[in-house]
Amino acid sequence: MPAGPRSRLVIPASLAVIACDLPERRRTSAVGPWTAALAVALASGPVVGGYLTDRWGWACVFLLNLPFRAMAALLALAVPAAAPRRRPRLLSALDLPGVLLSGAALYFLTHGLIEGGTQGFGSAPALASLTTAGITGLAFIAVEARTFLPLVDLTTFRSRSFSGGISAQVMWGTG
Repeated sequence: MPAGPRSRLVIPASLAVIACDLPERRRTSAVGPWTAALAVALASGPVVGGYLTDRWGWACVFLLNLPFRAMAALLALAVPAAAPRRRPRLLSALDLPGVLLSGAALYFLTHGLIEGGTQGFGSAPALASLTTAGITGLAFIAVEARTFLPLVDLTTFRSRSFSGGISAQVMWGTG
């Protein structure tokens, strides 16, 4: 797999590690530093990349991964092995209605934002897509609240620090 798709999987995978490997009481305190590290990386990446490419040329940006890979390899050796877990069968653990509804909601939201940007948010295609996104989003929440193994555990949002952190991250990301 090329480096681009692999690097796009790092952020969701790191959040999944926090969700799966930390006890519930420590998860919310782990999301704060995770979000801060992400913000620093996103803010400093263009500055550092611009400096390096101005100074040594564009090819030097590929060398940036080497120290991080070496550090990750050393840190991986220090991490104790996880206790074996009993994994549920894939089909019994798959929240297919949640997957389909979340995918549909995100599709219609994206389509509505694109149409709103090109045709105006009062246009019929934008309004129809955004309304459908809202309806499928609410259906997703309703399904997740009643599913035994939900795609998104809605009880996590009862934590004020978690909900506040997610809200801040969304506001920061949307500018």
